[in-house]
Amino acid sequence: MITSLLFYLMVMFVCLGLINWSNNNNTKLGIYGAYLILIVISVLRFDIGNDYQTYTEIIRHIAYKFESNIPFGDDSKEPLITLLTIVFKDTTYPYLWVLGIHFIISLFFLYKAFEDNDSHLFGILIFFISGLLFIYWDQVRQAVSISIIIYAIKYIKENNFPKYLLFVLLAATAHYSALLLLPFYFADKVKPQKLIYIVIILALALSNAASVVFEKAIALIPYWEAKTDKFSYVQLVSWGYKFRIFFYSLVWSTIIYFLPDKQRVLINFLFVGAIIFILASGALNIMRISFYFIFTMTLSIPILLKIEKARTIMMVMVLGLFLFFVRDVVTNTGTRGCVPYENVFSDKFPDYFRIRE
Repeated sequence: MITSLLFYLMVMFVCLGLINWSNNNNTKLGIYGAYLILIVISVLRFDIGNDYQTYTEIIRHIAYKFESNIPFGDDSKEPLITLLTIVFKDTTYPYLWVLGIHFIISLFFLYKAFEDNDSHLFGILIFFISGLLFIYWDQVRQAVSISIIIYAIKYIKENNFPKYLLFVLLAATAHYSALLLLPFYFADKVKPQKLIYIVIILALALSNAASVVFEKAIALIPYWEAKTDKFSYVQLVSWGYKFRIFFYSLVWSTIIYFLPDKQRVLINFLFVGAIIFILASGALNIMRISFYFIFTMTLSIPILLKIEKARTIMMVMVLGLFLFFVRDVVTNTGTRGCVPYENVFSDKFPDYFRIRE
């Protein structure tokens, strides 16, 4: 695992170095180079991400149904993955094309969001140490939606509903869950109550019963009652996991406290995401909805690192995220099947997939 850690650290620092060089020399070349590196290691990856093998099977299934003129029916997938599969079904390894293009689209919209906020350097840093890169490699379809939503936040701030609606619908072509973000166009209309938000987040983080209460509440909803037994759950009993949740809650609370009031969209998004993440911890299908909200910190942390009164405490939080990142890669926990790193040049390609529990 040390080899994988050195690999990821090398990639991260090379990308950050290129971006910093670009910033100092008033050129985009280094920035383009950094994103190109991310594209190369992502497009050429093999069996990286817990769902990688599942995606290869999904893509084969879509291609088979299309070629056999079998209706997709209830097991149909989103338009983007279906269309890409149809386009590349006759290539030697169609899943490399489909998964690779998903990542390129994801990174493109993340690039656009960072460009709009002049935050490539710190944005890419958070992209690595928050584990978002691993999520993008694992949850391929939702990754596209997350990036598009992060980019579309600008239209909430601009009070431009038609464009926000357009991009939410675009995000839904990659993952239908993006439609849940439509009501949050009004996030800019809600005045944040920062101290109340922080108290609620920390209180829930300290409550050992939070996830149990949430599970019982969800079971009362008719539609979800039939699905609760199908949820995938992660192990919540370890003190290490509880400490992680509490630390994340401190990070989110710190961001909420220091963000200027004019950033009410980011504040409200982060609050909603924190609540969903904490309450749903263990219920993976629900927890993933929180990712649309909590990973707006790729925008909010760079803002705070430019504010003098918030810079020191945010550097401490960033250091904490970095240490968690290092620990996760070394111990292969929380890396979503992305350790050890493998690519198409591995002797395991294309037939051997690692055993996943």
